[in-house]
Amino acid sequence: GQYPDILEMRGEVFIYKNEFEKINQDRAQKINILTVQYERALLLCQDIAERKKIEKKYAADCRKLTQYSNPRNFASGTLKLLDSKIVAKRNLECVLYAVYSEKLPFDNHIDNLLESKKWGFKIPKELSLANNIDDVVGFIRRSELKRVSLPFEIDGVVIKVNILASQILLGNTSKSPRWAISFKFKASQAFTVLEDVKYQVGRTGAITPVACLKPVSLAGSIIRRASLHNKSFINNLDLRIGDVVVIEKGGDVIPKVVSVDLKKRNLLSEKIEFISNCPSCGNQLFQSEGEANHYCYNTNECIPQKIGQVEHFISRDAMNISTLGSSTVSLLFEKNIIDSVADLYILKLDDFISLKGFGSESKSFKKVENILNAIEASKR
Repeated sequence: GQYPDILEMRGEVFIYKNEFEKINQDRAQKINILTVQYERALLLCQDIAERKKIEKKYAADCRKLTQYSNPRNFASGTLKLLDSKIVAKRNLECVLYAVYSEKLPFDNHIDNLLESKKWGFKIPKELSLANNIDDVVGFIRRSELKRVSLPFEIDGVVIKVNILASQILLGNTSKSPRWAISFKFKASQAFTVLEDVKYQVGRTGAITPVACLKPVSLAGSIIRRASLHNKSFINNLDLRIGDVVVIEKGGDVIPKVVSVDLKKRNLLSEKIEFISNCPSCGNQLFQSEGEANHYCYNTNECIPQKIGQVEHFISRDAMNISTLGSSTVSLLFEKNIIDSVADLYILKLDDFISLKGFGSESKSFKKVENILNAIEASKR
């Protein structure tokens, strides 16, 4: 067709539900085969040490074949893989919903998108031009009714202004266009029991209470934990240990506690006393005026803060030392090999020998070299 010389298409990568189910079924079959082989190997083995070795290998192999929880996480996780051969085998799909060029054939969004289909691009089948707000609401209602029967996962509908000149006039914020908005469907909910509250320390010293929940299945994954944000959030819900709580996934991704079923509250439920000292270093916590969060100000000695600072420093948006992972950073602190960001720049090959997964037995010298090379590259 007559396509522009310079063209940009924007869209989304996903996986069809049936493809996702096939992958999980394949993993289940592999575990069955593995179990038969494992049981046969145990029958033939008489040595106790060798039996333990076989058991350990079986457990490790089974972990590699754990069922994937939901299509959305699976698709985004696949895109982060470095091996393109594995990515290619996973049958991801791509749908394109926006076309950009200085020389577009039409003055509106939908006609340009339909034209791009003639050029060979995959565009959404569920596409409609609304003439008024009633048409928009009607489309949303129809989409929600057939949400379950669609061959892919969705969490809402996107509504866009069609005329390109109007899009330009409305402009964009720093994060999103003013000419498009998403309508999110009501999130999936589940009931479970609040068993305990733990406290996490962030890199800024902010203390976040975390709900430890009785495991429950919600929107394709098992939920065990959810953020409780701060003391005010707990008080506003009148939350107690032992309460039956309603949880949902915000945007179908992040689990959160939304309410308490007070009718099911029993006499043994315990009032939550928010901590007054840091769970890591023991320093007294402070809450500034106008702030919802409590903070530990022991920046130089509180280990979770220091670990968080290093993780932030090496992250993609900062120094981008991608070969150094969070678990390795934690190990370096645990073994007192580093104490701050500055110590990254004096790390040597020998510093990693004592770390789990880096010793001579694991033969991970190449892994260490990659980390040291990335740290060196970050100086530039």
